[in-house]
This record gives sequence, structure tokens and C-alpha cells, in this order.
Amino acid sequence: MNALAAYARERLPLPVFAPALAQLAGLAWVASGAPAAALPWCVAVVSLLVVQFRLWDDLEDLDLDRLAHPSRVLTHASLRPFRVALAISIVVAGAAFAASTSTLVAYAGLCLAMLAAYRAVRRRVTDRSWRYGLLLLKYPAFVVLVVTAFGEADVLRAFVAAAITYAAAAGYEAWHTQNGVAS
Repeated sequence: MNALAAYARERLPLPVFAPALAQLAGLAWVASGAPAAALPWCVAVVSLLVVQFRLWDDLEDLDLDRLAHPSRVLTHASLRPFRVALAISIVVAGAAFAASTSTLVAYAGLCLAMLAAYRAVRRRVTDRSWRYGLLLLKYPAFVVLVVTAFGEADVLRAFVAAAITYAAAAGYEAWHTQNGVAS
């Protein structure tokens, strides 16, 4: 079996990610005020961002996962296809945001912020602070990126969508931690 496909089945299970993607894309679409025809674009871009940042997070946490989750696909697979997939996802997402210079700059800023967080902050904060605080901030950022891609955003609607997104992500993280669901 292809390692990327095995990784996707293991780390991006549809019963978890389909509702999350629907929520993120739906909130972004509603907050953007875009026409119905834009909804598939919202779903595609949000899906791309979720996959990109999930893979990036797993690559950054590889040493921890080799100890805590040694049976995961990524812990024993060749990393090259995963790094190539990550690079491709970054380029494709950049292309998706290229129509709006400010959104492209915001996307690049999010990538740089996450890189700094993974490399400089991750080891300096507790796992709880990372999981329930910093790491979850990417989801409202995805929503705001998609909203701003449609032009001048209604700040209040974007803020409300981002707040709902963060609350839902934090609630899910707490639920799955409490119920022992593998992360």
C-alpha cells in the first residue's frame, strides 16, 4: 500500500475530518458572503489547508511520535514523499490565494508563524498549552484566509466565524483527549 494513502487513512479519517471540513468551509463561505458557486472552492481550499497543516504538524512531531505512537505510518516510512507532498500543498495553496495579494501575504505569514511556533515555541510550552492553545489557532486562521480571499471582509462576521471555529476545535480536542481517542 502506498505510504501516503496509508497515512491519509490513519491521520485523516473521514468520519472525523469530513464534518470538520464541512464546518470550516461552511463558516468561511457564510462569513465571506460569497455566492453559492464559491462553496466548492471554499471546501477545496479548506481541505488543502487542513491536510497541509496536519502533515506539517506530524512531520514536526515525528521524534515525539516515534516514542509515543511507534506504529504510525509516518514513524517508519520514508519521509521524502511526505515532504514532497507538503511542499506541493504549500505551492498549491499559495496559488489558490494568488488572486489576492493581501491573502497570499497572510497565508505566507501563517506559514512563517507556524514554522516559528513549531521550531521555537513547541519545545518551550507544555503539551497541553500547545494542543489546546497555539496549535488550534490555525483553524480560525484558515477561515479568515478563505473569507479574505473574496475581497473586503465583514470584520464582525469573520471574527464570529473564527471564534466559533476555535471553540469547536477546542471542544473536539477536549472530547477526544477525555475519551482516549488517538490524536
